[in-house]
Parts: sequence; structure tokens; C-alpha cells
Amino acid sequence: MWHLVFDLRINLLPVVVLNAMVLIGYSLLRAKKNTLLYLYISLHCLISIWSVGQIMEVLSIDRQSMWFAVKFKYFGICFIGLNWLLLCGIYTRHKLFSLKKIIYFLSLPPFLSYLTLLTNERHFVFFSVFDYGYTAYGIMFWFHTGFSYLYLLTGIIMLITKAIKEWGKASVRPLLLIIAALVPLAANLIIIANLIFDLYIFNRADITPICFSASLFLFSLATFRYQFLNIVPIALRKIMDNMREAIVIIDSFGKIIDFNPAFQNAFPAYARAPDNEIKSFVDFLRQNSEGASEARAIIEAVATGTSAYIDGELCLLEPGKTHYFVYVQPIYYGKEKSIHGTVVLFNDITNYKNLLEELKDKNEEISAMNEELVAMNKQLRDHARVLELITVLAWA
Repeated sequence: MWHLVFDLRINLLPVVVLNAMVLIGYSLLRAKKNTLLYLYISLHCLISIWSVGQIMEVLSIDRQSMWFAVKFKYFGICFIGLNWLLLCGIYTRHKLFSLKKIIYFLSLPPFLSYLTLLTNERHFVFFSVFDYGYTAYGIMFWFHTGFSYLYLLTGIIMLITKAIKEWGKASVRPLLLIIAALVPLAANLIIIANLIFDLYIFNRADITPICFSASLFLFSLATFRYQFLNIVPIALRKIMDNMREAIVIIDSFGKIIDFNPAFQNAFPAYARAPDNEIKSFVDFLRQNSEGASEARAIIEAVATGTSAYIDGELCLLEPGKTHYFVYVQPIYYGKEKSIHGTVVLFNDITNYKNLLEELKDKNEEISAMNEELVAMNKQLRDHARVLELITVLAWA
């Protein structure tokens, strides 16, 4: 069914598969187990399937073996665009990708494309002609190609947008994002140029899996060097969302990278801030807090970060007088315990403070009443003494 040959179209593909296996194993050992990591691993798996299938296709010797290789290869090809889009969407924290209905909708085109491929012998709408020496593409192939490019370009735009937002706060991280996004785009532009202008760049070999592998290698470098995949795990996400305390996480560059619904309810203007800078939130705290030294220390820790745990009370005057007990905690990472950000928790103690005020007022009222009772008791004693004196005089 297959024969071994030396072919430039497949020489680097075993390296792609080996690279994927190494990175998957290393990721499972070192990275946090979360949705983003699993998408990253599945993307490596799809690239490996694509690469192995392409090797099998080149080495096939008849139509039957070639058709088996194509069905195997296209499982990776059909779903790699969807996987890439989900990876980019969840990494950039786009709100749409938190909705299951959206993910199901995005999954329909690749599922339909692959199902059409598997049943092509009945209708020939994916490949209008499929022979060992010649292949012609049908309408469903172009449907699949269009959606794949749409998913690819959308993910690339998301990555580049995030990189632009981070530019100036770090040099390596946005640069890696842009390169990782442009590598697969360049590969697809070369393929399109070969088809449209009848060129023979790279001998018309499909270099997409190689370029995807190179792109994911940059993500791997970012994962273990710059913590690209260090995103809050799902279980912790649910815990944060269900907490009554307002929680905000600030990175080492002074950007708000995460918050829970309680923070959004307490400080809606700063949860929707387009630049995600902590500065505007800190300015609000400074302008609207009572000027106690404890409050100033807390606000400074929120603004610049802290290397030690800090807590204390903070009273905000606007939009309504609200009392918080605030906890500011540095975020440590790695064996070296290097600081990578700050987590701030606002516990609303307004009801407690109001109750204390009411108790204080009641105590003052009781003290005043007690003083009145003492005075009345003194008057009664004086009256008793006078009455006793009158009685003695009357009997005398």
C-alpha cells in the first residue's frame, strides 16, 4: 500500500510530529491544566495527524491507500482552523468564546466538511474527481477552505490585536505573539500564490503543518518562559465567580487581567475600561477615599504592587459611602518565587460598620438614660431625707 521514497515534500514532517510529541509531554508535566492547555495540545495532535496523513499520501502506491491517507489527513485539516480560533479566542479572553452556543455554531462547518469528505464516494461534492494521479475539488472543498481561512485569519487578528495592546509594556511577549500569528499566514499566502500564479515555491509542497508547528513552538516558548498559558484554571474561575467579595487581578505591568462579577458590580466603570489600566481605578480610589494612613498604604499597594501581604480598612465616599476591608496579596510564580502580579480582594463591611454605629448610638442613649436615672435617684433620696426631717419635727 505504501513504499518508502526520498521526497522533499515530507522530509521535515517527521520532525513536526516529534516536536509535537515532545511539547505535548512537556506541557502536561509543567503547565497548568486548563482549557487553554488542552486546546494547545489538541492543536499539536491535529498537526501531527495532518503530517502523518501527508506522509502516507505521498508514499501511497494506489488509489485505495491514497484515499485512506486523505481521510486520515483531512481529519486534522478540517478541525485545525476551529481549534486555532478557539485557542486564540480563549487566550485573548474574547467574551464570545465563553458562550457554548457560539462554540457549537463554529463547530458546524468543520463537522459538515469532514462528514462530506467521508461520504464523498456517494456524491462527489468534496472531490469531484479523485484518482491516484489526478484530483479535482468540488464545492464542499471550497466551502471548507473558505471557513478554514476565515477561522485562521480571525485568530491571527485576535493575536495581533492583543500584541498591539501589550506593546510598550513588554518587548518579547507581543513580538512572539505577532510572529506566531504571521507564520501560518505566510504559509497560506505561499500556497495561494502557487495556485493563482502557477508558481512552484517550495516545489508546491504543503508547508502549513510545518509552519503551524513553528508557530506553536513560539507559543511553547511563551508558555514556559513568559507564562502565556498561565491562565486561571476553570475550577478557580468558578470559585471566583461565586464569591461575594470583589476580586481583581493585576499583572506586573499594571494592567487588570481578570476580575469576578462582584468586582464588576462594585466598580462597573473600571471593569469595562477599554485600556484595562489600573491607573484610572487607583485615581478613583485616591479621590474618593477618606484620607487615613491605612487607606493610603492600601491604595499605594494596589497602584504599584507589593512584595508582602497588606490588609486594612478603606472607606469610599462615592457613589455612596461604602466601607471595605481590603486584602492585597502578591502573586508568586516558580521555584524562585518571583512576583508576577497582585491580587486585591474588597470585602464589603458597610453593614457591619453601620451596625457598629447604631450600637454606639444606642450605647450613648443608654448612658444618657442611666445618668438621668442616677440624677432622679439622687432627687428621690433628697426628698426622702426632707420628708424624714419633717416627720421628726412634727412629732417633737
